[in-house]
Amino acid sequence: MPRTMVRIDGRRRITLPREACKALLLEKKRYIVLCPGRKGTICVYLPSAFDELVRGIEQAEKNDNDPGRTRAFFRFIFSAALPRVPDAAGRITLHPSLWGCRRQPRRISLRIVLPKAGASV
Repeated sequence: MPRTMVRIDGRRRITLPREACKALLLEKKRYIVLCPGRKGTICVYLPSAFDELVRGIEQAEKNDNDPGRTRAFFRFIFSAALPRVPDAAGRITLHPSLWGCRRQPRRISLRIVLPKAGASV
């Protein structure tokens, strides 16, 4: 899935891409959910996309032969998920736990997860 490189400013903020801001305006809820992704990526979920992820994990837990493994993934997602409300300029503050290292990087890769179609920006 495509990723977008964004700069982190001195206050640990990033500016969301324009497409993500437009999609957020169509949502009833005005927050996003941040989760650490693979290979140093931060996944940005719109509320409806995060709700779809939760339903998918719950369904997988019911159908899985090893529900303990699915529950472990479920706990990982929810323990790392951080809801954030963007300001008027579309900026959000990142928590250091998202990049998993001691030093703050200058740039970070985002993967924007849009609802329903499963498309990414």
